[in-house]
This record gives sequence, structure tokens and C-alpha cells, in this order.
Amino acid sequence: MAKVADVSAPAWADVHRFSLRRNRIALVISVAMLFNIASMPMKAYLSEYVPWSAPPLLNTSYANYSAFNSDFLAQNQRLYNARTLVPGTSYFEDAINDVQVLRKAIALPAPIHRASCLQSFLLGLPGVIYYTDAQIDLVCSLASATNVSAAAWHYNGSCFYDLFCNIEIGRSCLWLEAGDAIQERNASDGLFTLTYSYSATRFDAYLWFKFVYRLGNTAFVLYRMWTHYYMHCVDLERLLRTSGHKADVSAVEWRYELVLGDPTAIILRDPWVATAFLIDMWLSTGNNGDLYVMFVTFVYLSRTVWFAYCGLCVTAYCLKKWKKEHAFAEVDPTLVAIAIAFYGPLISWLSGNVGFLVTLYQWMFTCLVPQQNTSEQNELVVGCTAYTVLIAVLPVVYGFLAPRFQCWGCFWCLRRRKHAYSSHRYNNWKNQILLALLRPFRTNNIHMITSGGTVYAAYHASASFKNCPTFSLRSADCFVLCYHRGELREKMRLSFLSSLDTRGNTISNATTPTSYHFNELVETSKEGVTSFQLHKPSLPSVWCI
Repeated sequence: MAKVADVSAPAWADVHRFSLRRNRIALVISVAMLFNIASMPMKAYLSEYVPWSAPPLLNTSYANYSAFNSDFLAQNQRLYNARTLVPGTSYFEDAINDVQVLRKAIALPAPIHRASCLQSFLLGLPGVIYYTDAQIDLVCSLASATNVSAAAWHYNGSCFYDLFCNIEIGRSCLWLEAGDAIQERNASDGLFTLTYSYSATRFDAYLWFKFVYRLGNTAFVLYRMWTHYYMHCVDLERLLRTSGHKADVSAVEWRYELVLGDPTAIILRDPWVATAFLIDMWLSTGNNGDLYVMFVTFVYLSRTVWFAYCGLCVTAYCLKKWKKEHAFAEVDPTLVAIAIAFYGPLISWLSGNVGFLVTLYQWMFTCLVPQQNTSEQNELVVGCTAYTVLIAVLPVVYGFLAPRFQCWGCFWCLRRRKHAYSSHRYNNWKNQILLALLRPFRTNNIHMITSGGTVYAAYHASASFKNCPTFSLRSADCFVLCYHRGELREKMRLSFLSSLDTRGNTISNATTPTSYHFNELVETSKEGVTSFQLHKPSLPSVWCI
């Protein structure tokens, strides 16, 4: 975005300063949206440890896998069993050792064939998509056994390493416990308890790296938000105070109210920010569990929306490169966030409860593991990549399908009418609701002039005018309410000129300047052909009406 500030007052400016007030409700909402985006990296610590309070490091002195398996399995079995865990607890988080424990009581069915073990027995078991060959063999052998002895299977299990790009990020164990250890029912009922534990690997340097990286992300977002949005809002305030909204207006008769927009879309379309957040997500892990943990997981996994935003940034680049903007319907960032907040956990649940997804994930987590180690470790990078792509494609698929099912018989048909573009109703649904709460947007005045929003008329005329064809930027617009002698006489909608792609498009620069202190885009029609002219102010401005 061009960094041109509207700071100098024209020579003809009134000697009096114009009165201007910020709409407080809009200001609070705008700052709240800023805080929501800026705090996104630190939401990871809802379920991760800050470096200075991390649990002790795991033992890494094992001579070989056999030593690790026997020692680590015995350690987990000693800490997490029917005697140490609270009855009725199917999920337990050991905050001292940073271990997550999931348990499920399983009733043995009639012996089943190994080929049907997945569909008949494995689905829904804790951590099933991460099982290596050893865990699958253990559980399926139990399910296919004809004469099951509780003593023979009690505490039978194994452990494995979780790797990411060949770096150990955790250790998992799975074992059986005779009887229902959750509800304290004994083995005579033909029950076993399957326990799955995950211990995150902790490296002091890595924990501090993530913490510093996230602080850097927060600072970077604040910097980009300032330089791409709020700096221009401050300059807009200064211009209105010194010069008013147009030429030859008197500070005695005119005063202004500035309604700030939601800067979220401005920062979401920034590919550098999206990439930084994507990397942060790949440095992170998630949780599953009881009601509280489910809430934390919901908030935590909502951060995966940055996979979707990154996908939209890549799609925007491709659409502009191959001039296919018309094939995509821009998406509402808020609806994307809501959809991903549910879609992400849903994908996580389906991956452990749908047969072909379980098989697919188990293959992805072992396809890079050497054949001799398939019972000792898994490699998560391929599966994590697939999960990232599944999240990223949701809004992209919607964007490509929406133009084919778009209904033109609704309110948005009003966009064909010039005044509809300047209306606060021509907005994302969230901003429609929030702006409708403000008194100036609930009053009707037949003498009031509405202007602005012509950039959306240009979008409608040709999608190639969109500088960012994947994100809806309407929510970032500011409204300037112009009061003449105490009466609201003009309502201006200001959009960023940089949201308009003038490269190779038929937007001509008018020879006559506009009377406004902002760029004015004028739609003209001649012999059924629509064209646009840009009238520039006497001093450069980043805003356009």
C-alpha cells in the first residue's frame, strides 16, 4: 500500500480547526479486532507451557529402542493406572510432566478376523491414527483372540517415538489394563481398558525460540496494522480537522464524526503475515479431552484458520497472475474463521472415526519411516501437510463454487443501484450488525447525501479491478459523517485506493481535480459501455470515495 499521508493543509483551509470526534463504539470494536489478531500467536499458551514454567526434560540416555520401550512403558504404567487416576476420568493431563493420557474401556467382541479389525474394533480408539505396526498388532490380536486371559494381556503394550522432519517431538505409549479402570469394574466382565499417553519432548532452546518467534509475530502484526491501516486513519483525522472533507467548507458550520472500520481483512491478505502464522502453527501441538480441554482445543485449533488465510493469499496471487479473478467469489474473513473453528476439530475427529481416513493417516505417518523401524516410530510431516491442505482448501473451494450458485434475487442486487455501494449494509454480515447498532446508521434523512463505495461498482463491472480477489475488504472501509449546522447532511464511505487494481484496466485520470480531499472514482456510461474516471485531490491521498 502506498504510504502517502494526508497531513498538509491546503492554502485555502479555514483558519479555524474543524471539530471531529471518533465514534467510540466503532473505535472499541476496531481495537478489539486488532487485539484479536495480534494476540493470535500467544493463544498457543492456552495449552502449551511458557519456557520458564516448562516441566523437566525427558530422559534421552537410552542405549537402544528396547531399553526405551521397557523403561518408558513401565514409567507410564506406574503413573497412570486405575489406582492413580480419579475414577470416571477418560482424559487426564499431567501438568507436572506435560503428559496427556486418554483411556477407553473396550468390551471384547466375538473373535473377529484381522482383515475386519479396523472397521470393527480400531475406529474411535484414543490416538488410533498415530499407531505404528506394533500397536495395531497388539489391539487386533486381542480382538481376534479366542481364549482371552486377563492376566496374559494385563499391562501388555509398547511405546514409540513421534518425529517431525526426523526431529523427535514426543513419545507415545499404548497399553492394556485388565477390567474397566475408568468405572472400576473388574476383568470378569470381559472388559479391558486401553490407555494411550503422549509426552511432548521439551528442549529449552526450542521453547524459548517459539516464545521469541511468537512475540516477534505479535510485533510484526502490530507494525503491519499500523503502517497499512491505522497510520492512514490518523492522517485522515488530521486532514478532516485542518481542511474538512472538501474545498470551501467552513469550520463554523461543519463538524465530523469518524467511524473506523475493521482492519482484520487488511492484515489477513498480507502473505507475509499469513506465512508467519502458518509456520507458528507447525511449531505447535494440540489437545483433546474433557469439557474444559475441549474448549481450550476449540480456541487453540481456531488458530488453524491461518492455513485457510494462507491458502487464500496463494489463490489470490494465482488468480491475478492468470487473470481469472472473475472465477472466484471473494470470501468474508469472519465466516472463514467461524467455519474453520468448527471444521478443524471436525476433521480431527473424523480422522480417527472414519475407516479410510484412519488408514490414510496411518499410511501417511509411516510412509517415510524405514521398514525396520515401523514399529518404533512414526513421521508426522506428511500427515500434517495433508491436514494443512484440508484446512486451506475449504474457503478456496467455496470461492470457486460460489459464483456458479450465486443468487441475484437478494439484497445484493441493490449493488446495481449506485447508492447501495455507499450503504453500510453493503458489508460483511458482522459489520452490518455492528454498524446498525450505531445511531447515525439508524436514522434516515431525506436531505442527506451518501457517497463512496464506487470501487465496488468497478469490481462489479470487472473482477480484474480487484487487487485482492479472494478477500472481501468492505469491512475495512471508514465512514465519515458530515454534520452541517448540527444536522447530518453527508455520509461518505472511504475505501483504500490501493484495493483497486488499475494496471491494464480502463481507469483514466480525469483532467479536473475533485472538490473532495480524497480520490473520487466516477462511473460513466456511454453507448452501454461502462468506464471509470479517477478525479484526484489537490494533495495525494490513499482514500477513495
